[in-house]
Amino acid sequence: MKGILFRDDVWDAKMRVLEQYGEAQTRRNGGSLKKINMEPEKWNLIATFDDGNLFRFGSEVLNRDLTIKPPYKLGEVVYRKELWYGEKPAPYKSPMMMAEKYARSFIQIKEVRCELVRDITEEDARAEGIDIKTFRVKNMADDLRFTQAIFAYKQLYDSINGDGRFDIDWCFAYTFKLVMRK
Repeated sequence: MKGILFRDDVWDAKMRVLEQYGEAQTRRNGGSLKKINMEPEKWNLIATFDDGNLFRFGSEVLNRDLTIKPPYKLGEVVYRKELWYGEKPAPYKSPMMMAEKYARSFIQIKEVRCELVRDITEEDARAEGIDIKTFRVKNMADDLRFTQAIFAYKQLYDSINGDGRFDIDWCFAYTFKLVMRK
């Protein structure tokens, strides 16, 4: 079984969304999208195959096509990687190294899309866990308030991935629900 990493504060936000709506979203831009995101403006999404488990990109400028797989597939159950081990110190130093046997939380992928990050909707941003009443980005003015979840998500995305990346990056958008251990 594969694992997926969420920071604790992000996971807490996802849990609030899951409790309210029964499903949440996460956007990931790494893995097989790294090649695309090196020059994102040169690529177009041409087709989706196998219920979102394969995506075909084309580039007229580069004169090539590329078929990529998302890291997580539709219907797949994955565990949340975290630095946790009950009352004892964790037998691993990084959440990235967490084995499935230590997992407390499991999610099932309900939908997989490939899209430009900037195509996120207001509803999607809220499903990502953005609450404009409480949202803050580290190192930003405390008095900065957002009127739309999309703007808050843009600020968060750019703070993690670099200024301007929200407007050009491709991502896999996953919708998921919480499930019991299999």
